[in-house]
Amino acid sequence: MVTADIRPDKGAAETPAQQRVVLTIPTKPEFVALGRLALTALGNQAGLEEETITDLKLAVSEACATFIVQPGSEPAHEMVGGGAGTIRIEYCITPDRWTILVRGPDNGVRLNARTDDPLSECAIGITVICALVDEVSLEPDGDQVTLSMVKRL
Repeated sequence: MVTADIRPDKGAAETPAQQRVVLTIPTKPEFVALGRLALTALGNQAGLEEETITDLKLAVSEACATFIVQPGSEPAHEMVGGGAGTIRIEYCITPDRWTILVRGPDNGVRLNARTDDPLSECAIGITVICALVDEVSLEPDGDQVTLSMVKRL
């Protein structure tokens, strides 16, 4: 099931131009394109340069890939229980910065994975994300993890 929620962020103080878009997709590779398409539409609407849109699309793809179970692995929904088989992508947009939160099942991804095994897919993905955005953080929460990416404009 894919869901989308588009609305201004009512919790933001004194930022009338802030927009928040939330997209929920299954943890399957074929649905990552929806996150990229949403970002492209939002970026074009906001007047972002094509290079910035391309960088953010790659960062979102890599972030989603960290939550997608690879063939031969145990599916995420079987590892951690019901509802864990989804990825939630939240775009928080202001005129001077984009914050993109990607939340999915905790499969052990950590920022320090870049140095633990530099050839793992996860390590390469995190390294790519760090090169494309200004800030990256990971916040575990029970059986979920949120990967936060900030791009200042």
